[in-house]
Amino acid sequence: MKRTRFMNRFGIWAVFSLIIIMISAISVTPVAAESQPRVLRVAFCEIEGITEKDPDGTRHGLVVDYLNEIAKYTGWEYEYIDTTAETMLEEFADGEYELMGGNYYMPGLEAYYGYPDYSIGNSKAVILAREDDDSIQSYNLKSLNGKTIGVYERATENIRRLKEFLSMNALDCTLKYYAYEDLTNGNLYPCLERGEVDLLLGNSSEQSPGIRVVVSYDSQPYYIVTNVGNQEVLDGLNMAMARIADSNPNFAAERYNANFLNASNVRIRLNEEEQEYIRQKGSVTVAMPRNFHPLACENPNDIHDGLVHDILKEMAEFTGLEFRFISADSYMNAMELVRQGAADLLGFYLGDVSDSMQKGMVLTAPYASMNSIVVRSKASSFPGDGLVGAVIVGRGLPGTIRADRVEFFHNASDALEAVNRGEIDFVYGLASYMEY
Repeated sequence: MKRTRFMNRFGIWAVFSLIIIMISAISVTPVAAESQPRVLRVAFCEIEGITEKDPDGTRHGLVVDYLNEIAKYTGWEYEYIDTTAETMLEEFADGEYELMGGNYYMPGLEAYYGYPDYSIGNSKAVILAREDDDSIQSYNLKSLNGKTIGVYERATENIRRLKEFLSMNALDCTLKYYAYEDLTNGNLYPCLERGEVDLLLGNSSEQSPGIRVVVSYDSQPYYIVTNVGNQEVLDGLNMAMARIADSNPNFAAERYNANFLNASNVRIRLNEEEQEYIRQKGSVTVAMPRNFHPLACENPNDIHDGLVHDILKEMAEFTGLEFRFISADSYMNAMELVRQGAADLLGFYLGDVSDSMQKGMVLTAPYASMNSIVVRSKASSFPGDGLVGAVIVGRGLPGTIRADRVEFFHNASDALEAVNRGEIDFVYGLASYMEY
């Protein structure tokens, strides 16, 4: 009987082990099976944000990020070959490269390029206006109604997407078409500057004194292409990019944002009323609780004065306002300074909109997103009944966290020490502040 049980057990484990071995063998990817990885030649023409090279030779950009991610699924290695915009397309047609990135799609180009089913994200189109044209506001799309937009007639796909954008936002604009002969140094800026048009269709990489971006939106998608008829590489691209999209649907947007940090965005323009306020106000007082990492950092070992100081420094450079800080012993005391009129601003507010209304505070647009956590005593049965929770004065527990009683402390250190002593069961607060 014992032998039979042993054999039954042994048989089950033997079959199970055999299945695992078979699955492992079947799961071996071509990368493991091949003794030598496939090396693909990649055309590398330096284009800002797309394919760039540092002085030390390090290559980066949207295309490089995607190819590195693709290699995780295909096992490909790459030989980047430097080239120029003038010669790259002809060299690609002659078969000198297997891959080329940053290409747009247009009907008819399938005869020259093998396009995968997936793009690597969209370029950005922008609508430009004169810096001094106060009739057009970036925060009010309706101010574009009735305006004339200058477009380059050969940019057919960008014009099509512009029309879609105008239609989606119910905007009534007139398009004025310009020919190649109308370009000055490859652009139409003089036409805008002379007032021939109110607005100009451009792309996110354009910068020019006296001209500002009022609208930015997704335009043509970028592709990594291979040679026509190179089905093996095309299949590899499709397989890998499908898995990338399945694993992280936001991968394209994340990599675009990472590589186009300096791309033109909608530029804020101060109207006359705002400029007059700045002239009259001059300086703004800001109430700040002391040593509230990472928002207010007073430790000499910290690398900055705090996130609030960093944000207001940028704001001062843009507006010309001076920000003067008033220190408070606690978050609640800083809030009281604002409510009493002793300070104009509270450096940061930790509650939500409904909470702020109850406390008589008016919130600005948010400038940081931070997590709050619960730190509990190991001896407590959180979550549970009969618990004593804690927050700093000025905050409250969210509705999702229950406590029979809530204690209030002036700072996180005192609350955490109370948890250690067993006087309270848990404390709820800003994660980075309590971890610090």
